[in-house]
Amino acid sequence: MTSKIPTVVLAALLAPVLPATAGCAATGRNKPAGTPSRAAGTGTPSSKAPAPGPTFADLTTGSKTSVVKLYSYDAKAHSAVVEPIIFLDGPTFCKAFKIKASDPQCGRDWQDAESHTKVTLPVRDKPKLTQWDNHRNGDCTGTITSGAICPATESEFATWLKANPAGFAVITTADGTVTKIAQMYTP
Repeated sequence: MTSKIPTVVLAALLAPVLPATAGCAATGRNKPAGTPSRAAGTGTPSSKAPAPGPTFADLTTGSKTSVVKLYSYDAKAHSAVVEPIIFLDGPTFCKAFKIKASDPQCGRDWQDAESHTKVTLPVRDKPKLTQWDNHRNGDCTGTITSGAICPATESEFATWLKANPAGFAVITTADGTVTKIAQMYTP
């Protein structure tokens, strides 16, 4: 008999793995940050350790604010499925990943690096939801670090997410529980 593991339980089981693999996708390495690199062709560790780069937030513990891809939000089940990403303006992204300033991506408004890791997070009852496309209140885009600033109803937020699967959002957590979800405006 095969049983399914609830996604919340699965996320709890995988939580210890997230910090160990957090830097892999962003740095292009196939091993966790901090693993000694080997000198080309020698099979021996190089004497120069790679400089640490940006890492993905471990959203399952502590209190954090981070940009994510939001795959689902279920108000009744008090859960959200997200993928942590690194989201920076072009020049900051290039500096963080040591990309030459002359590279075209450095002139872009924003850049992102995906973690390729989906995490199911608990969501508190009635989290703060904000949207950027609010026809009632004018400019609601917010900032690259805070996300949208105008209040959204659960219905408005669900409509946005349905139209924007894996849409960028800024989430805020307290002790690993989502307390705020803000849509991100990406031109």
